[in-house]
Amino acid sequence: MNIFSSTLTLLNSAQLHSELQLPAMPLVIEKLEDFVEQLYQSFEAQPRLVHLLLDAQLLPRIVNTASKMRYEALIVLLKKHYPHCDETLITQTAANLRYIMSASTWRYYRQMFDFNMVASVQCARMVIRQAIAYLNSK
Repeated sequence: MNIFSSTLTLLNSAQLHSELQLPAMPLVIEKLEDFVEQLYQSFEAQPRLVHLLLDAQLLPRIVNTASKMRYEALIVLLKKHYPHCDETLITQTAANLRYIMSASTWRYYRQMFDFNMVASVQCARMVIRQAIAYLNSK
């Protein structure tokens, strides 16, 4: 049994997730870029904890709780700011934004592309700007 497996037996995903002290979802579209930066800073501050949370045994629990709540909050936010957009466009945009606002994406930028924190945040901000520009064009 490795250190992560033994830790999993002692802590549950909710406890681990709360230790990250993630920022609250903003209530206005204009704050999404700042939110993703704060979120990535939370991940950056505790990379070992993020790795533990992304372990295959815990990931489904995270996706079904905190991640789902973030996705639902994004849908509410997008509907509020873009009432003229259809449901499919809102849910697809929320899904894309939710993906960017995840520990998995942060880790992918940092490890797979070997981006530093600044470049990782710039990539996430770019996707948010593109999504918002697309919704504004509809």
